[in-house]
This record gives sequence, structure tokens and C-alpha cells, in this order.
Amino acid sequence: MLLTTNFFALILTLLYIFIQDCRERMVYTFLYFLVLIFGFINQLFYSRFEVIITESFINLLLISFILITAKLFSVFFLKKKLINESLGIGDVFMFITLCFAFPVVSFLIFFVCSLLFSLFIHLVSHKKRETIPLAGFMSLFFILVYFTIFISEYNIYKH
Repeated sequence: MLLTTNFFALILTLLYIFIQDCRERMVYTFLYFLVLIFGFINQLFYSRFEVIITESFINLLLISFILITAKLFSVFFLKKKLINESLGIGDVFMFITLCFAFPVVSFLIFFVCSLLFSLFIHLVSHKKRETIPLAGFMSLFFILVYFTIFISEYNIYKH
């Protein structure tokens, strides 16, 4: 019962992030914190605390590498600042939040797929935006992921 409630709370929070980011182009910070907590709790049903902390740390290292690379690309090639010119701070919060939601392999696969999904949605969207609501589109992707996990009862947390 607790797992079911947690899944739906996570899905509703992600839905709220999606709606808010697409409408207002900003998201309440506490929503990212809720996703972090709900995602972490989901993992606790399947893994030990020590394993989750270790894998979350590895995920944070991977995101740090990605952000450093994006910073270098943004500064040297685009001649822009990374935060608020190339990437929103909410997008960075979303990246960090997701580090605590999945084991390393699942995280890498879902993270890359969520970025590709966001690009696809942006390209086929009839609303041509100057900026992409990345956190919102990623939230939509993760709603689909969590809903699929819940329906199929597939365990992505296996090691």
C-alpha cells in the first residue's frame, strides 16, 4: 500500500512540474525536493540504504561531469553562461533530483532517453519556443516510466 501511494504521489508531483514548467517556465523548488524524496523511497523498497547512497553518489558524479562539459561548451562555443542562458536552474535541479531515484544503469538509460524524448517533443511541438521546458518534458517522460513500472510491476531496481 505504501509503495502504491508513493508511486502516485511521485507521478502527481511530476505532473505538477510538467504543467508548471510548460505554463510558467518556472517550477516551485520544493517540488524537486518531493521528487527526490519519493524517488528515494521507491528505491528503499528494493535496495539497501547503503547501496542507494553509493549509487546516488555515482549518479551525482556523472551529472557533474555532464554539467562541467555543458559549461565548457556553453562558454567556449556558444559564448553564453550555462545557467539561465543555456540551461535553467530548474533543469539542473531536475538532473540532481533524478540522481536519487534510480540505480546507475537505469539512471543513465532513463536520463539519456528523457533528453531525447524532450528534444523530440520540442521538435514536433506546434508551439515553437525559444527555450525548452526541459524539466517539464523530462517530468512527462518519467511519468510514463513510473506508470509503466507500476502497471507492469517490472523491477528496474535490480542489481
